[in-house]
Amino acid sequence: MIGPAFFQPQQMLVFGQNWARCGLRILPMKKKRFSVEQIVGVLKQAEVGVPVAELIRKTGISEQIFYRWKKQYVGLESDQVREMKLLQDENGRLKQLVAELSLDKTMLQDVLRKKW
Repeated sequence: MIGPAFFQPQQMLVFGQNWARCGLRILPMKKKRFSVEQIVGVLKQAEVGVPVAELIRKTGISEQIFYRWKKQYVGLESDQVREMKLLQDENGRLKQLVAELSLDKTMLQDVLRKKW
């Protein structure tokens, strides 16, 4: 151990965000973001035969993240993954729109019932 445990960074979950406690200060933890091309590149290297342990060490990710990426993006090219993400975003917006319209419809029906 380098110093007292009080000064070692510790992970904390605060309101759904990762924070690090370093001494007396609490700072948000840096979250690594990988582009679609980088994710597909790592998965292609794994398909070619590079050991998973070496890949996760090079990229600085956990084994869990690697297998999550593999489950989501196996066999896809980077343009297909981008298109899939765009479709998922659009689907989420459409679901939110349907929910809002359903709520509006319900409220209007309640108002009409109260008038009669």
